[in-house]
Amino acid sequence: MLRAVEKLRDEAQRNGNVNWGEHFEQFLAYLREKLIASELFDAETLKELSADLDRLADFERPLTDDEPFDRITYRVVDWYRECAPHRTPATP
Repeated sequence: MLRAVEKLRDEAQRNGNVNWGEHFEQFLAYLREKLIASELFDAETLKELSADLDRLADFERPLTDDEPFDRITYRVVDWYRECAPHRTPATP
């Protein structure tokens, strides 16, 4: 998920979304599926997260500031802490 956020950030900030295509739509769908469907977040956080993802989806107006991308990244970290399967480290 972090890779998806950073791919979206890079495309918007470095390229102005000129290379926007189906794969970026897939990144957004993946983030929505994992984060919003997780039922992990309260209503206010979900509203903010949805608004940020909707804004990123408006590829004709690329985001150049970091705040929305950072907020999504924080939610990915929250998701990982709560939902990702945690593995025990291998013993040497």
